Amino acid sequence: MMKRKNLLKLMSAALTAITLFAPAISAQKKESTQRPNLIVIHTDEHNFRTLGCYRDLMSEDQAYIWGKGVKVDTPNIDSLAKEGAICTSYYAASPVCTPSRASLLTGLYPQVTGSPKNDMPLNDDIVTFAELFRRNGYATSYVGKWHLDGHDKPGFAPKRKFGFEDNRYMINRGHWKMLTDSPDGVSFVGSFNESKNKYTFDINQADPENFTTDYLMNKTIDIIDRDKGKPFCLMLSIPDPHGPNQVRVPYDTMYSGMKFQDPKSMNVKGAKVPKWCSQGKKNSVKKFQEKDQRQNAWYFGMVKCIDDNMGKLIAYLKKNGPCP
Repeated sequence: MMKRKNLLKLMSAALTAITLFAPAISAQKKESTQRPNLIVIHTDEHNFRTLGCYRDLMSEDQAYIWGKGVKVDTPNIDSLAKEGAICTSYYAASPVCTPSRASLLTGLYPQVTGSPKNDMPLNDDIVTFAELFRRNGYATSYVGKWHLDGHDKPGFAPKRKFGFEDNRYMINRGHWKMLTDSPDGVSFVGSFNESKNKYTFDINQADPENFTTDYLMNKTIDIIDRDKGKPFCLMLSIPDPHGPNQVRVPYDTMYSGMKFQDPKSMNVKGAKVPKWCSQGKKNSVKKFQEKDQRQNAWYFGMVKCIDDNMGKLIAYLKKNGPCP
């Protein structure tokens, strides 16, 4: 049996930076030595200024870089920070997906995992925190974006599980805005031209069942409900708010009335303007900023959708029993 203190030692070693870390529910109260359950929720390219719990820790000019009062409220995520703990001094092992995820799952530097840059697969002998939980009798599951099994895209349910025994909803690559059930577990809605690496979709077809954030949270709750009678470890990796910056109704227009100011760091001229912003001389900064109004509104909408889904999960946990 894994003791709580050993669990905490394991987590501090293996998870150097996570978005949310919360113990889950048990089917019924047992003796005090009962092993706690674990849910790790990970989002992608998520600016911490969109979380109220972090804005509260910052100066006004840093918390509101898009303008005074320009914010998205995240009461559900904030409640976890208020009732639990919040990290205030931490570093990511890498600024991009694959190596950062490799370190998150292993507690190792990216260069020793086999995944020092995007699309490089983990070494076969890598041991993740999920594998350690599995060895200790936990039911282990993974839902959402993976990005640790090479170039395979979408790469649903990779053969190498790295300790996550139920990986039916593990997606190796791609930011698919809508998902649906298939005989193998999951499939994307829309079309994908593999030779052009282009995903085409109609966001107007998105609804609370197939929009990716909603779909993955629903599957997460289903798995928790299935495994609640035993110790379990589940990781949910939500692809949003990574681009493409599109979101379903009503989140698509929820922040369209906001006027997003340019952060001070954008007030530069000439050669100091980064290429990703001006795209050389082809597009002006002004055009980029006009487009940015719409992009920021959609980005805020994606964050709000994530927080509402967190509320759904929290409500489920509260209804089904107290945390051990």
